[in-house]
Amino acid sequence: MLRKASALRAVYLSLYISSARLVTYFVFLSYIYQNNPLTADKVFFVLTIFNIIRQLMISYFPTAAAAIGELFVSMNRIEVSIFPIFLLAFRRSS
Repeated sequence: MLRKASALRAVYLSLYISSARLVTYFVFLSYIYQNNPLTADKVFFVLTIFNIIRQLMISYFPTAAAAIGELFVSMNRIEVSIFPIFLLAFRRSS
């Protein structure tokens, strides 16, 4: 479990460091290649939106992934511990 958490933390940090510059660079590059003029107001607007989205994705995505992992572990524990009890009770009643 600790190894998975460390791997998740490494993915989180790599996304945080690399995504901001690479995504904006490729977006502006594709915008220019489509023969559109790049102005300061467009750059400011796009960078503002990207920073908001990046902060939300980076802060909530790893938390959601960890919660899903905990969900599967909990479901497995419930299956192993409680399901046999219900199966025995069902067999006795029929």
